[in-house]
This record gives sequence, structure tokens and C-alpha cells, in this order.
Amino acid sequence: MKRFPDNARVCFVGDSITAAFNYVARVADYYLEKFPDAHVRFFNSGVAGGTARSQRIFLADDTLCHKPTHAVIMVGVNDSARWVMGNSRSAENYAFLVSCYEAYKKNLADLCDELEKNGVEITLCTPVPYAEYQPVGQEPFHGGYALIAGYADFCRTLAAQRGYPLCDYHSYVTQKLQTENLYNDDRIHPNDKGHHYMAECFLKLQGLEMGEFCDIPKKYDELRRVSMVVRDIFAVELMVIGDLNYGWSIEQKTECVKKYIDEGKAPTDYFKRITEDYLKYKPLQDKYADLTEQLTEELMGQG
Repeated sequence: MKRFPDNARVCFVGDSITAAFNYVARVADYYLEKFPDAHVRFFNSGVAGGTARSQRIFLADDTLCHKPTHAVIMVGVNDSARWVMGNSRSAENYAFLVSCYEAYKKNLADLCDELEKNGVEITLCTPVPYAEYQPVGQEPFHGGYALIAGYADFCRTLAAQRGYPLCDYHSYVTQKLQTENLYNDDRIHPNDKGHHYMAECFLKLQGLEMGEFCDIPKKYDELRRVSMVVRDIFAVELMVIGDLNYGWSIEQKTECVKKYIDEGKAPTDYFKRITEDYLKYKPLQDKYADLTEQLTEELMGQG
């Protein structure tokens, strides 16, 4: 796979790992430093909790709105319903995991179909592995690595069938995990070094060399902050309101979130923050989306 052409508009579509704008920012910064006149724009279309189904539902408003020429897709970690691995083993739970896998295969193919219909070139990525064996962190879901490995294998199959470039994060990060701890305590989200390796893996696919690990430059701080407002709005619409209710009016969505807050349903400080912020920022969503475009253009479009 060659590097992105000049003036390409690239959307990274995924879940919270993408939404963090960490490995994406590292890829963007590489392009900005090595190809300053290429004017390649990179957009964050990751949503915490995101699945192949949700990212298809959000596609028009969170990906196609950027007029992408290219899309890089990494989903599967949430599609897998990995948390079920923490329950007792039963035929019912196994049947549920099977149904999740079958749904993933259909939803990922449908997501790719929609992008192809809109003339978008696709790079498919295997989901990063579940760090089952790292020595620190939460008690692991035993079998979690094998579960996600199955999703990664389907990505390889689909990419081969359709002739998509494949970025095999799962294999690459698995190798690095043999000697380094690359994840946060939840065993799902890579730490900064893990994101560095993801960016390195992606650039290797394009015949490019990442260089040594370093912090993300401060010049991306404002873009990350502003874009995260929109990321969190979509996260609430997925994980609190529900992606199948995406067509609700703003009034209906706001009422749902207010009820969620009033009833004290937020299980963590993260959910408490994003739901409270939703009420503040949802009326300003278009403003922050436009500002994200503006900052992206200022950073990446001018060289």
C-alpha cells in the first residue's frame, strides 16, 4: 500500500481506542513532518463503545460529513461483548457470543459497502489484542485474547476477499506484548507506547518508518480537546441513549439523558462527566464540528 495521495481526506473509524486521537495524531504528525506539502487531512471518527453497527448508523453525520477519500476502519473489541467472558460459562452465554460474532461479520461488511458506495477507499484493520496475560491490571476475562483473535481473523478474511489493504494491528501488537506492557489496567486500551506501535504498524503498511517513541506534539492539544467534545456527544448517544434511537429529536435525547443523570445511573465518573457535558454541548455540536474542521485545516491543510 502506498502512502495517502496529496490532498487525501482520511477518516479513522473506530471505537474508544481511535477516539482517543493518539495513534491517529501520531500518523497525522508523521505526514505533516515528512510530507508537509501533501496537505493530507486526518479526521477522528472514533466513538467510545463503538461497534461496526453503531459506526454505520453514525456514518453520514460522523464520517461522510468530512467528505473522505479514504477510511481506515478498526472495530471489533466492543462487538465481541467480551464482558460476557466474566460470567459463568453456559450454553446460553456461548450462543450469545456466537450471535455477536455473526452480527459483526454482517455489520462490518455493510459498513464497508456504504463507504464504497460513496467512493471511499478502505483500509481494514484488525482489532488490537486483549492483553490477557499482562502482569498488572484488572482481573482478566479468561479467553478474552482468543475471543478478539477470532474477530481479527475475520478482518483478514474480509480484506482478502475484497482486496482491501489490511493493517494487522492484532498480530503486530501481540508480538510487542511478548516483552512490553503496552496497555492500561483495563487490558483493552493501549497506553502511549501501545499507540506508538499502532501508528508504527500503520505506517509500515505504507512503506514508511515511524522513528523513535515520543510524546504527541503540543500543537495537537487544541484539536484533540475540541474534537473530543463531539466524540463524547456520540458516545452518549451510543451508550446512554442507544444507537437505535439515533433518529430521536434533540428534545427526546436530552430528556433521556436528564433522566439517566437524575436516577443516578452513571456507573463511573466517566459516564457522569460525559452525560453532564452532553446537556451542555449537544446544542453546540455543529459549532464544535465546524471548529474541528477548521483546526484540522489549519494544522494539516496548510503544510
